[in-house]
Amino acid sequence: MKNSLTQHRKTFSGEYALVVALLLDSLGVELQVKSGLGISCISSVSYVLSQIFTGLSFGTWNYLVQIFVLALLVVVTRQWKLGYLVSLVLSVAFGSLLDVFAAVLTAPVTLVGQAVCYAVGFCVTCFSMWMLQRCLMPIMPFDTFNRDMTSFFHWNYRTFNTCFNVICLSLSVSLALVFTGHIVGIGPGTVVSALCTGTLVSAIGGVMDREVAFQIKYRPMWVFA
Repeated sequence: MKNSLTQHRKTFSGEYALVVALLLDSLGVELQVKSGLGISCISSVSYVLSQIFTGLSFGTWNYLVQIFVLALLVVVTRQWKLGYLVSLVLSVAFGSLLDVFAAVLTAPVTLVGQAVCYAVGFCVTCFSMWMLQRCLMPIMPFDTFNRDMTSFFHWNYRTFNTCFNVICLSLSVSLALVFTGHIVGIGPGTVVSALCTGTLVSAIGGVMDREVAFQIKYRPMWVFA
């Protein structure tokens, strides 16, 4: 039965899926920012830094933080993979797209508008996360960090990912309080993101994995690095 379902799935290019996923992911994150209801724990660090040191945009801080995390991974594990270079390029592309959407999107002015804006952004982000997990292409530095740290130290992935989110959230709150005197970018949406992202991504996968599969048309040596 399982083989029959697999054979009837539609196949799409992993390379094209990566491009679409980056577009959707950056759009979803920026919609959450515009909602004013709070963004994800991981994105909060970059957002807070952009509000403190305004000379650099949210998108720029986003890829700078991701580059730092990837460098930390290399220092700790003393390993370098060619796929890391691709992850760096993806982080720059993602950060640049964040700035593009920041320029063209406007913030809603009503509470209902904020809620709709956040809900759409959250759902779009979760869908893009599913695509990034399935497209068979190199992943973003944050995901690379969690994957390779847990693999290197033989830690439980879910536990480490939760700890990483808590650290990001704590750092964001601390930076905001020290430099601005109040919490920035953290709200009810942050709690929803922390509690529900994994569940929604899994639910999307449960539906889409029966219908869609991805394959890589070109197989450069870094794809599986």
